[in-house]
Amino acid sequence: MMNTMRKSISLLLTLLLTFSLVSVATAEGNPVLEGVYDLEKNDFGMETFYHFNADGTYYASFFMGAVTDAGTYEIKDEELAYMVSAGADGTAGTEDDEMATATQIVELVSYVNPTPVKVAYVDGKLVDISLAGMANHRTMALTEGKAYDASTETPIKVVNLYADNLEGNTLTLYHDKSFVDYTGEMGIYGTWEKNEDGSYTLTDEDDEDNVFTLTWNEDGTASYSLGDGETKDLTTSIGPVAFNVFKAENVQVATADTTMGANLTLNCYDDGTCVLLVNITAIGMELEADKGTYTVADVFNYTFNFETAGEIAGQPDWASATTSGIGVNVPYAATVQAMGSDLVIDAQLAGTASIAQ
Repeated sequence: MMNTMRKSISLLLTLLLTFSLVSVATAEGNPVLEGVYDLEKNDFGMETFYHFNADGTYYASFFMGAVTDAGTYEIKDEELAYMVSAGADGTAGTEDDEMATATQIVELVSYVNPTPVKVAYVDGKLVDISLAGMANHRTMALTEGKAYDASTETPIKVVNLYADNLEGNTLTLYHDKSFVDYTGEMGIYGTWEKNEDGSYTLTDEDDEDNVFTLTWNEDGTASYSLGDGETKDLTTSIGPVAFNVFKAENVQVATADTTMGANLTLNCYDDGTCVLLVNITAIGMELEADKGTYTVADVFNYTFNFETAGEIAGQPDWASATTSGIGVNVPYAATVQAMGSDLVIDAQLAGTASIAQ
């Protein structure tokens, strides 16, 4: 479940980055929005606006910058009911509301929360719009000729890319085409541009000759080419981290034809999943032999539920207990599928469970 969720999030972020940092085409014949849209009636006296760019992106600042947002927009030919007024009783959300139907909408997709938001688009205005859920049923219209300084925008994070599956090793791209790179030993700050082939060129602000290339792969990962010829593999999410590791070395595993020496590794991850890996030492090949979930009850009582081996109970070695941890043995026995044939494994793996965990 957790792995499926991670893959879904990774795919969503990949699609978001790939398609939302470029021009967004509106339906044929529909205009693009460009300029500052202010509240028609600002009864709370704090500057609140959307700034739309002709390339299909926007920046929003509500309540004098207390809430900021950025993303993409698209004008669509789509019907949407909207409230014209609160009716005679003056209370919105009642049966007395005066309603109408717009034939066009502006669909907003935020970099912060990519769930599309649809706003009625009537006579060039955004009507019945909600501002961060704190000011509802508002109308915003273009303020002709209003000067705008994009350099005052608060950078909004578009995506984090991770190196080495570590939280701190990140390359972060922002909506204002700035980036921060912490994937190496030293932090690098600079700007990025999207190329026609879909790759990105990143330039170090302290050294314009220090240029990097970011390229997206079909599997949703990214390749980050550095100026010195090194290339790093980046991902849009961090996979599960091994919480405890149990091993058995120089054991014998058997197929129908032969017996081979192998090393076994059982990784227990922080999302409650576990994977048993078999490394055939003669050829250096590592295979996933079994996987499943695990729980820890009471004091270091591990229970594993493997897809093939079924339920296996860990055995705490109380004699090995120290102030930092205790040994735990895992007796694994099953016939698994590997390399297209049956592989018989019967071994005891051992590891240390940390007291802190």
